[in-house]
Amino acid sequence: YIPLSETAVGQRLRKAGVKKGEVSDLLCDIRTQNFVSYIGPVAGHQAGLHISEDSNQSFLVTTGPTLIEGADGDWPFLRGFFAELLGSGEQHDAFMAWLRQARRNLTAGKRRPLPAAVLVGPRNCGKSLLGEVVRLALGGRSAPAFAALSGLSSFNADIIGAELLTIDDEIASKDGRARTALAQGIKKHFFAANVRVEAKNKDALALRPVQAVVIAVNDEPEHLQVLPM
Repeated sequence: YIPLSETAVGQRLRKAGVKKGEVSDLLCDIRTQNFVSYIGPVAGHQAGLHISEDSNQSFLVTTGPTLIEGADGDWPFLRGFFAELLGSGEQHDAFMAWLRQARRNLTAGKRRPLPAAVLVGPRNCGKSLLGEVVRLALGGRSAPAFAALSGLSSFNADIIGAELLTIDDEIASKDGRARTALAQGIKKHFFAANVRVEAKNKDALALRPVQAVVIAVNDEPEHLQVLPM
């Protein structure tokens, strides 16, 4: 994808051999026949032209996720890291099931409901490394999402292109109203059939990004207060 002004498009048409008098007609055709409602990355979508399932509008995805192909084999480092951080019981199994479903959604390109994963533990215990493993497993793209999900910002286009959304207790609010708004934002963003994408000076468009959210929280009482009730 190369962003071009109409002047630049006209120059390229003339370079391709189009006569000067025909350029205006071709530009008119491009405006009507090649119009797209959105240009940019959309989580879980590969680069190319797509049609919105909700509005039947065209949108152009500029970059897609980088999927690491799964392969049979031993994985001693990560296996040991997961066991040390999460133990070997219900907590470990719940996280692995969450990660498996998040990756299944991504590889299938299907938007499906997925709860938030909340990582609570002492400082420097490995939460950030675990989040990095999740990011790589889910296409390699992440974005901080507290402002968009809690309603502090009415624009969310900057997070639509990331398969992993993150919330850190250092930037989240401990205010009770903000915690309630965050809970409502997570429910609206991850359990609705689509997401209304809004950017500055652009018309809103309903899209279906394939995403997951991780909230990392230190286990001190004041940090736990950022979590939804």
